Amino acid sequence: MSAQWNHRIVKKKSSDGERDVFAVHEVHYNEQMEEIAITRDPSPFLGSSLEELKTTLIRILHGATLPTLIYEDFDKFKKSVYLTGGNDVDESGEH
Repeated sequence: MSAQWNHRIVKKKSSDGERDVFAVHEVHYNEQMEEIAITRDPSPFLGSSLEELKTTLIRILHGATLPTLIYEDFDKFKKSVYLTGGNDVDESGEH
């Protein structure tokens, strides 16, 4: 899997399916910069230092300037959805 990723705003349905909710997720890309994987859970806002947390927040703000992604499109188009942190990436698209 490509090491290229960023934080993106992602829209998905609430657990009751009644409304849209927005969250920040990590999104990974192939060499053509096409979205190929997304974290199952929203990204935590953590850092091992204040500077690391500030860097993460800057990346998130940059991602907010990009088009909003639709969470359900990742399953619809056979892209991967994996656990937060990326340790369970399945490049075949299987969950």
